[in-house]
Amino acid sequence: MGKRTKREQRKTAREIAAKNETARKAELRRAEIRAMRCPACGAAEVAKFGYGLPRFTPELLAGLDSDLVILAGCDFSEDDPIWICKDCKQTWGRLGDLLKGRK
Repeated sequence: MGKRTKREQRKTAREIAAKNETARKAELRRAEIRAMRCPACGAAEVAKFGYGLPRFTPELLAGLDSDLVILAGCDFSEDDPIWICKDCKQTWGRLGDLLKGRK
């Protein structure tokens, strides 16, 4: 086996590992959304708002397809909500808290 082949194998292994890590992180985010409950009605049908200019990555597209993410636009402030109940339309959470590292 030549140097080029070994290099290509290492590169392929790194690419596969990066894809697996991205998929794992996406599944953790989906699990976080599925675990949320509405504080008003207790429903499990909630979605997370996505603010800013979106990059339509495969994980974002999957979230949009499964109604776990709702695009909320590019204009946002610290007082905008993070979560919305799909049953009663109650919103909660503050974007400012999320940006400061608190949930």
